[in-house]
Amino acid sequence: MGRAGPELISDGRHTVCLGGWSDSKGFVRIYPTHLYTNQAKRWNVIKVPAEQDKSHDWRDESWKIQGSKEDWDDLYEKVEEVDRLSREDQIQLTKDMPKTCPNKLNDEKKSMGLVEPEEIHNVSLKPVEDPDPIQTDMQGHELKSKGSYPQKLYIEYTCSDCHAKGNHNQHCIEWGIFRYWDKNPDNPEGVIDALRLRDDDYKKFFFVGNQKNNPTGFIIISILRWKKDEMLQSRLDSW
Repeated sequence: MGRAGPELISDGRHTVCLGGWSDSKGFVRIYPTHLYTNQAKRWNVIKVPAEQDKSHDWRDESWKIQGSKEDWDDLYEKVEEVDRLSREDQIQLTKDMPKTCPNKLNDEKKSMGLVEPEEIHNVSLKPVEDPDPIQTDMQGHELKSKGSYPQKLYIEYTCSDCHAKGNHNQHCIEWGIFRYWDKNPDNPEGVIDALRLRDDDYKKFFFVGNQKNNPTGFIIISILRWKKDEMLQSRLDSW
């Protein structure tokens, strides 16, 4: 369902957090994973040898790939693509997954969920006063973290059946945002249109998760978006 922006963890590994849906486990996160694990594209069905480690992450939805540290250089080989959802199945899965409110997730001690925003009130870029330094590897490749960028994207919204007293205002860390900024450094605002956040012809869903060190603070891991007429046609075709 999506990957978060890149991170440099304490031992120097350059990684991203992968989030998805399991028919048997529900919402899951897997990290650390390689940035360019091609098998883990959105809507791919993947199989990985995963394990839980409460000393690594206490959250029930959190998993890591077996050997994620000692086998790091070849870790991508443990991610197997077994299928890819058709567009119709992608839309149907989006409809079928349970929808919630971040406040309700917090009350239920859950760390991930899918939100259906009823109204998006504002989308803005906030400047980062002191971005993280950009490191390089031994081959001279830049190792950017999501904190290395000079701005952050925030989305203020109200969700369906909202349990919050006011609006949610959450940082969005979708991987694609940072890829866009890498390619368009002189037009950071353009990412808002690229995500269709102000386009009323698109229905949006926010895949949200909390932060390990701030369990009551939720962020948007990724944005699922579909043309409204495409979702309507999919519903009609199901009859």
